[in-house]
Amino acid sequence: RPRSSSSPPGWWRGSHAADYKWSGPCPWASSWEGSPSSASSGAWPWRGQRWHRDVDYPREHRQRHGDDWWGHDNDSGQDGAEEKGGEEHFVREAWGRHKLTILWLHSCHGRPYHVKDFVDSLRARGYLDRTLRIFCPCAPSRFAGPEWCGTSFQWFIYGDDDDGSSEVALLDSARWAQLRAQRRRLLRLLEQELLRLPPDGRLLLGGLSQGASMALDIFLHFKSSRPALAWKICGLFARRGLLQPETVQDYYSSHENAPSLYGFPVLATHGTNDECVDIDNAWKSYGLLRKCGAELRFKQLEGIWHNGWSQDE
Repeated sequence: RPRSSSSPPGWWRGSHAADYKWSGPCPWASSWEGSPSSASSGAWPWRGQRWHRDVDYPREHRQRHGDDWWGHDNDSGQDGAEEKGGEEHFVREAWGRHKLTILWLHSCHGRPYHVKDFVDSLRARGYLDRTLRIFCPCAPSRFAGPEWCGTSFQWFIYGDDDDGSSEVALLDSARWAQLRAQRRRLLRLLEQELLRLPPDGRLLLGGLSQGASMALDIFLHFKSSRPALAWKICGLFARRGLLQPETVQDYYSSHENAPSLYGFPVLATHGTNDECVDIDNAWKSYGLLRKCGAELRFKQLEGIWHNGWSQDE
């Protein structure tokens, strides 16, 4: 509901159904300044900026947006033309002179506002200044699978037991088409973000799990196709993901030589007990980056499973 001058401090809804703002002292102030936040609701304080927050829309409300907004719920990607995304992006604008952008891609079944813990850690270390813009696009809504209920946001649908192992078959043609469609979409978004930057601006690219795989994918393809802009990408971080074999095959199908990544910084973090993406398979998948000269730092998180929290990370 819109907040009137007589309303008590608290959450109130703006003109857009997905725009929630906080007015008054933040009840999570102690945890918000630390890491991680203990606010189980995933709420965002209002601090003089516009924060985009996800809302669980009723089914009938979601349908009003149409496929142009949400994408097909049970999209198979068979036509290879699905290049849309779900819900509103998360955007944290720079409110001073814009100098740096972080482009962060959420995980499979994740949502853009899941970047919150990452932003918390930046704030705790004093890196969340007025020159920084954070942009987190949303994956399309797709069928979540037999063990899930309904749909979820996924860049592409994994094959059975797909953990990057060489023993697992590549994605089928329909799912591979989903990956390629989202690659095209994210390459456009990456280009737009780079063009927003001033001449001396830089962009940091990264993601979590499937989002990390997509970040690696679009970096390799953008680096070779748009070198005049790609130099603004100052680094890449991959949290608990891997370089998809489909990415490597697609790259070499259109490029004769491996990309030159000499000295380019890449930070990959991975739990030793990851039950979804095997750490050995993840390490092997980064072989192309090492071969191309990237300055790869592979940080093992002892005893951490796929969704576990790590202070070191």
